Amino acid sequence: MIISPPFLPSRTGHEMDSADAGNTIVPDHDVCAAGMQECAPGNGAYPVSFNLGWHGGAHLVAPRKANGDMESVRAIADGTVVYVRKTSSAGTAALQYRGVRTDDGCVVIKHSTEIGDGGEGESGRAKITYFSIYMHLQTVRSPIVVGKEVNRKDLLGVPGQIYGQLGQIHFEIVCNDANLEKLIGRTTGPLNAVQGRVDAIYGDIWFKVPKRAKIFGNQPHPYRRDASEPPLGPHPSVQTQQPIGITSCDLFIQMHYEKTCTLTTFRLTEDGRSIQVGEPLSSATSFEYDLYAEVNRLNRMYTDGSTAPANPSPKAPSPSLIYEMLRFGRPVSETIPSDVKFAHWRKVVTPEGTGWINLHKPTTIGVYSDADFPHWAGWSLIDDDHTSASHCDSPTIRKWLDLNGDGHVTHAEAKDALRNNDIAKRMAQAICKFPIEWTNQDIEKRWGWLETQNEALPAALSKDDFTVLKAHIEALAFWEDIHDADLPQAAECWHFPPKAFVEHFRKCGWLSAREMAQCFPRKLLHLQGTQFVPATTSWETAFTRSSTWVKVFNVGTRRYGISGNRLRLLHLLSHVIPETGNFHYVKEIGGEFKNYRPYYGRGLIQLTHIGNYKLYGKFRGFHDSNPPSEFINLGWDPNVLIARDNDGHHNPLNCVDSACFYLVTRNDMLKHMDAGSSQSDAITLSKDVNGYVSIENLNGLEARLQSVVYLKAVLLDESDKSESTSITFEWRRNSQQEPVLDAQGNVVMTGHPPRPKKKFYRTQHTIQASIERQQP
Repeated sequence: MIISPPFLPSRTGHEMDSADAGNTIVPDHDVCAAGMQECAPGNGAYPVSFNLGWHGGAHLVAPRKANGDMESVRAIADGTVVYVRKTSSAGTAALQYRGVRTDDGCVVIKHSTEIGDGGEGESGRAKITYFSIYMHLQTVRSPIVVGKEVNRKDLLGVPGQIYGQLGQIHFEIVCNDANLEKLIGRTTGPLNAVQGRVDAIYGDIWFKVPKRAKIFGNQPHPYRRDASEPPLGPHPSVQTQQPIGITSCDLFIQMHYEKTCTLTTFRLTEDGRSIQVGEPLSSATSFEYDLYAEVNRLNRMYTDGSTAPANPSPKAPSPSLIYEMLRFGRPVSETIPSDVKFAHWRKVVTPEGTGWINLHKPTTIGVYSDADFPHWAGWSLIDDDHTSASHCDSPTIRKWLDLNGDGHVTHAEAKDALRNNDIAKRMAQAICKFPIEWTNQDIEKRWGWLETQNEALPAALSKDDFTVLKAHIEALAFWEDIHDADLPQAAECWHFPPKAFVEHFRKCGWLSAREMAQCFPRKLLHLQGTQFVPATTSWETAFTRSSTWVKVFNVGTRRYGISGNRLRLLHLLSHVIPETGNFHYVKEIGGEFKNYRPYYGRGLIQLTHIGNYKLYGKFRGFHDSNPPSEFINLGWDPNVLIARDNDGHHNPLNCVDSACFYLVTRNDMLKHMDAGSSQSDAITLSKDVNGYVSIENLNGLEARLQSVVYLKAVLLDESDKSESTSITFEWRRNSQQEPVLDAQGNVVMTGHPPRPKKKFYRTQHTIQASIERQQP
């Protein structure tokens, strides 16, 4: 799922025509803040107004360009337009309410995508559908029509006015009951599942640690599930430890990976609020980059006689299993064999002090991710207003707003509460079920409360005033004009806090087949001789290949922390797509004739030479008691476990997995991926993959540089819509090596018998890199 805000403020630095350009990467939270500037609480905030009227979306203020013009409204994700209404003329009386105009231009988009491995078919648990609503547009872009497929970042229109306030839109996210369960994993109440969902895993990892968990002062051996057990051998790490404390309440520990690994502890108050305990604990600044080294350190503790427990020692888990445990707190791609014991010791802050707790106890400690929308992370599911009116009668919401606790919420009290930071934070993560405001049904029933004085309503409407309001509501309504099976009924809409929805799902990174297909450049220029010749990839090819590979690609990239980071995803795809001929070549062409055969290249980023094969086999725990004779020194068969040929005899998951393994084990490669998307970053990554040779000896550099330019437009938040951009770079002047000449211009001969000495000559190229969108 790839998603972005409805406004993408313009910024410079997206070109790739020099070594330094294009290195500005705006953090996700900054993009969301700039692209979703919400109006102050009142009548335009989510989910309630000062008079306790339900409000299903948020009024957003359009950012301004450098020239003062407003930014246009854009689609937040790929989808299909299901409703369009052009803005009515300035003289439309019903759009004038209390003397000021409200624009009625509107676009509604249906988004069907994936957030995880939900199984096969359209009914899979992680195949989700939701609707985005863009209301109060001053103009709607003319090509936008019902049935039209739109891409993320496509222009929809120009922001209009809301009750006389210019440059604003109403932005809303809704879904039905069935898709709510797919989106968040449940349909009612707080998160009570014993363990987190496995069909969708993304973002931060959360551990629910029940009270009376033992806390130890020193890090125990990874084999020891409880450090107070009897001694298991002579080494200090397996000696008996007495707990330094026992937790007195349930704790919720957030594990966040971003270069380092940070663990933050929370507990719940009596009124259900989550409060932080102490300060976060961070590991070494490069812990994420050094995770492979940490895995090997722990693995050695199982096998090194000086640290391993005395016989009978446990069977060591594979390093890849340890890797998943450290990153996800549980296995997500593998299972723990019955004869393997493994603890996940982490140093955490508790109310009783700081110490080591084993976070891997499946029967007592729950492990979750952001995909579970845990209530201790601030999420609430509100479905307790049964009036079917637009007036908020939710006991939960009203209790939050009841500052003095007297059981009543006055207008003044609601104003103060909605400006309170703690309450505003709760509201900003409340997923609420109440009627959509854009329906013509039951207007008197839904809005009749405005004619009766109540404590939160400063002044009731007269009958004539209500008649005017009703006409105004009817003029803005459109829900009954949408015809789609997944559209929620007007009275049964689940509303997501729109800003939090976008921010949250930007962590996901699980690609649908359509999203992955868009990552295949439509046109790439390849150097043939001294000329650049175009090669094209059709949508049909892109979609067919992505449909074949997308699931295993998502699984593999998720395991290694690549899928949730769009820069890492960009660099991986920019290498893999051109180098594999659009996910076709998974075995080195002509490898059987190389002097390093049979350990020629296999996989998406091809493992080559026996040393790399041994490292990967050890990491995965591959072992064959009777391998083919040609692989007797390896101990497993890469023809079976990775790829035999390019004709379909390959293991797709291991083709992806071995490529991602290669990335995380290369020195500083993840760090280089995180550095940016400039031309110099792309060249550095090419050297990481292909060897630290002079630039003219980097194979396929021209395709990689073009792919980076293209994928920035697809995966990042660039808003430029040009069809191509000029890039200038140094590389080989000829696709074939050329004879070396001496000072007199004669060809230098070498070898016996003599033959011309050849090399690549460096030159500077300027080409037009295509960023034409890959689409049907």
